[in-house]
Amino acid sequence: PGQGSTEPTMEESLEAANLDVINLDLESGMMPKNAPRMEALADALNALGTAYQRKGDFDDAKRAYDKSVEVGLLLNDTYVGRSKQSLGGLCMHFEKLDDALRHLQESRECYERGLGKDNVRVAHPYHHMAKIYLQQAEGCEGERQISLLSDAKANAKKAFEIRDRGFMKGSGEKLKDESKKLLEEIELKFAIYDKETELGKDDVGVSELYHNMAKRYMEQGRLGEAEKHARKALDIREEGFDLGEGEEVKEESARLLREIQGLSEIQKKEQELGKDDVLVAHAYHNMAKIYLEQGRLKEAEANAKKALEIREGGYAPGSGEALKEESRRLMREIQGEIASGG
Repeated sequence: PGQGSTEPTMEESLEAANLDVINLDLESGMMPKNAPRMEALADALNALGTAYQRKGDFDDAKRAYDKSVEVGLLLNDTYVGRSKQSLGGLCMHFEKLDDALRHLQESRECYERGLGKDNVRVAHPYHHMAKIYLQQAEGCEGERQISLLSDAKANAKKAFEIRDRGFMKGSGEKLKDESKKLLEEIELKFAIYDKETELGKDDVGVSELYHNMAKRYMEQGRLGEAEKHARKALDIREEGFDLGEGEEVKEESARLLREIQGLSEIQKKEQELGKDDVLVAHAYHNMAKIYLEQGRLKEAEANAKKALEIREGGYAPGSGEALKEESRRLMREIQGEIASGG
């Protein structure tokens, strides 16, 4: 298309082509009779549902996915399973967890009938059901919590086993790693539960598990959960040790919390303003100072360099000079520490 073209996006084209399809009466005789056209219709309805989901429109996304289920019922279990999987993902996105579990369970059953119990596509609903059970366990205590964690573990283990067996060596590594990490996360949750049961929720012996969980979430980019667990570890340590005791582990928790908060600020600013906005540079500058304070000089240098690049690229010549010089000074300080073997 030429300059100034208003050619519609893929999502807009799907909407225009399929709004009437969502309302199509499948018993009216208007359905395409050959399988390839029906498959194309099911594919289009799933894509349409995804487009609405991205826009935050639950009702229209659900209508599209529901209609794709109807088409799938005229095709085979695999198509129904895919559409039920989409419905499960939609309900997860909108925090309708009980509905999500129901759709994912139905998706798993359809895939097993259509493809066999060991097909790698069966692992997807198992994996996401495990995530839902884990999320539900967060808000529970006692027997209910342990029951949900057990359900989460059983489903995560099944997903991992299917993926580990089903993919040839060297393929599906990302999905296998995804399942392995979820299983490890659930195991850590069990360890926290066991330690809290043994020692009490506020015992300093529990804090190391919360600290380790925070680090795991940070590495995965799940910064909200990382901050919650790091703060819990710090609170336990600050309350659990007498004055003047446990200073090293309290500072360990405080350092981790500062790092997570610094990364969260970068993430937030980039999402709000874009990656090259000059206000984002301030977050990178502060992150560089956090790493410098911790003696992590390579990470400090990378963040200071990013701050300087944004400021030099974002301000016109002659403006923002004080901030650009602030970044240059920090860069010189970090590079000096690196050169001296600091």
